[in-house]
Amino acid sequence: KNDSSVDQNIPFDGIDIEYRFVEKRIYAELIVFRKLGEAFSGITWDRKAQHLKGIEQKMFDVLDVTVTAFKERDWEFLKTEWEENNAFLDDEEGKKNHMNKRAYHSYFCDTQFWFDITSFFGYIDPNNLK
Repeated sequence: KNDSSVDQNIPFDGIDIEYRFVEKRIYAELIVFRKLGEAFSGITWDRKAQHLKGIEQKMFDVLDVTVTAFKERDWEFLKTEWEENNAFLDDEEGKKNHMNKRAYHSYFCDTQFWFDITSFFGYIDPNNLK
């Protein structure tokens, strides 16, 4: 918040910055820096928990995240099947089979992101957080 590179005349939305960073970092790891043909698609992430952690007079915002993704070829197959069958609107059995295929081809990863937020809040003794 108080870094010299930050324009102090613009409102600072730390949570938005954290979430944007999480999304861009996930995309970088699962798409941008992958070898050709090894990228993932259909990427989603879900915040499972968020808490403050104080360490050595610094405050960190810690996000626990679950990432879900598909290999590109699997994603394209699932997407095409879904679209060609009109989202299985009139075919509950087909939809069930499709969702089973989707679950089978899903990759999951639980990870954490730590953000130093000391400049925003200062240090807060974690023992006093209730």
